[in-house]
Amino acid sequence: MFTLVKENGPWVVGILANNLWSYAGNSERKEVSQFLAQYFVNYNLPDGWYLTSSRIITANREAEGKGNKWTVPVGRRIWKSVSHWKLPFNGNVGAFANVVRPDAGPDWNSECRWPCFSQNLSSPSDPPPASRESSQRNFMNPIYTFFPFDGTG
Repeated sequence: MFTLVKENGPWVVGILANNLWSYAGNSERKEVSQFLAQYFVNYNLPDGWYLTSSRIITANREAEGKGNKWTVPVGRRIWKSVSHWKLPFNGNVGAFANVVRPDAGPDWNSECRWPCFSQNLSSPSDPPPASRESSQRNFMNPIYTFFPFDGTG
């Protein structure tokens, strides 16, 4: 595994990459050569806004067919960080095109994520619970809604 991260002012850029190979074991088993790289580019804006591009590039070098080995998505997301009752939350919308993809892969995808609350929606002025156990039971848990859409060509 390989990781590289660089920060410069409002920019954060980097990559995480690895590759898996077959090298021993049952000779009748299929060979493995799978690559994965996650790139990320982040630009921080004022007031909790930030722009990102972060997707996972994959390659299965043992896949059948010339056009079925790589998936290379490119696109952007816009995020907003907010605090609600002193708890931080992030939400985003984004769209990505698969500029290289397997024959059966989608041309593009989009997503929208925003936290929702579950369990207790008490106000911060309510008295604290009497015990740690009840505190854990009543804690506001964010549930991330995820609305993926894709287009197949």
